[in-house]
Amino acid sequence: MKRSHACSRTGCVWALLAAAMVNIVSVIAQVCCDVTPHGEGEVSFCEDVSDSYSCCRGPEGCQDQFCKWVPSCDEGDTTTTTLVDSSTDDGSSSLGIIIGAVVGVLVLCGICAIFYLCYRRGSSSSSLHVGPPATTIGSVATVNVVCGSCRQMITIDAAAGIACRFKCTSCGAANQFSLGLPPPTSGWAAPIVYPSYWSIRSASKHEFLTETEEVKKAMQSLLDQTWKDQWTRDRGKSGKVQRFEVVHVQRNENPKIWEDYQRVRDNLREIAARSPFVLYDVKTGSANQTTREARNFIDRAQLCKDINEYYLFHGTKPSAAKAICDNDFLVKKAGSNAGTLYGPGLYFAESSSKSDEYAADDKDGIFSGLYGMLVCRVACGNMNYTDEVAPPVQSLVNSVLKSKTHHSILGDREKCRGTYREFIVFDSAQTYPEYVVIYKRVDK
Repeated sequence: MKRSHACSRTGCVWALLAAAMVNIVSVIAQVCCDVTPHGEGEVSFCEDVSDSYSCCRGPEGCQDQFCKWVPSCDEGDTTTTTLVDSSTDDGSSSLGIIIGAVVGVLVLCGICAIFYLCYRRGSSSSSLHVGPPATTIGSVATVNVVCGSCRQMITIDAAAGIACRFKCTSCGAANQFSLGLPPPTSGWAAPIVYPSYWSIRSASKHEFLTETEEVKKAMQSLLDQTWKDQWTRDRGKSGKVQRFEVVHVQRNENPKIWEDYQRVRDNLREIAARSPFVLYDVKTGSANQTTREARNFIDRAQLCKDINEYYLFHGTKPSAAKAICDNDFLVKKAGSNAGTLYGPGLYFAESSSKSDEYAADDKDGIFSGLYGMLVCRVACGNMNYTDEVAPPVQSLVNSVLKSKTHHSILGDREKCRGTYREFIVFDSAQTYPEYVVIYKRVDK
């Protein structure tokens, strides 16, 4: 895997260093020359802004020469600072030189220290961005990208909200991508950009990794914050809604599924750039979280709000969750475990207690007695919203599959029946199963 610094901050720091050195030279000159005049040998001079040196100013204006000793200046000179010959100096000139030198060295050391820290951060050999990626415009995150031409993986330091262009170090193809902006429309290869917190090293290798305790706490918070003591007929006759305790969280890094998902997401962003979608808030959104871990977890994903991209739940059993992460969702099996009120699509929920209705436990094996829930990225795009008690199913489905005026369905049963909202897509490429949450049901 190769690394490119096409979008790094090194150039900016060098420019800052050069500008600071020019100012240091000017300051030292003023400190060294600001002494008391002693009769003959004094000379009037002005500061030439164009080159930061001093030159003689006479009646004709600023002369095209560097400052130099002259016997005297003509009457009428414009004086900004007075210089004296060193033979008449009483010692204050030497003191000025010493002070100027000390100040210059200290300032230079400080700038060099800042540059060193910035360079270290910008050129780390690790391709894993530690912690949440930068979300403010202009701030930098390290991401792994796959060249849109030769499929070579490259590590890039990219600024959020700014188009990043680079040439592939393997094939020379021109690529362009951005963090937080729509994809390029034409003339540039569109590379595959993986989330900056992934540890993926190869575009052909599927990783299934155990998450950190902080992410586990974030998942527990998400399940708790979106839980609701509300029964629906999909839960069955027991009518008992239990609480959930997270046991284990794994992250799915599947390059093949991610590539399909990114292509669809990029296409939706191009459409939204021409004709913005109606945007909806969800209970799993960062603004609705009450814990630091949950907010950091949502924020680091940099979900595309302009296309209604969310983290949503999908209930299943542990063994099935792993199969989905390996091979993606199968739309032909959609709804096989429960009702299909809004047609034969893939159903997701913003409430953990809703998705739990479709979860099941493995009867044997290491996850015996435990339940599975997927936390998926879902790019909903332009959603066909309905709050009707008896929705016009065929019309809703046709708006997505035939007329293609919409990309998903948002069924608001919370409004019309006091239960839950459901999010339905009909293309598995609009989803990415990123996390598997293994949990157990506990009494309230």
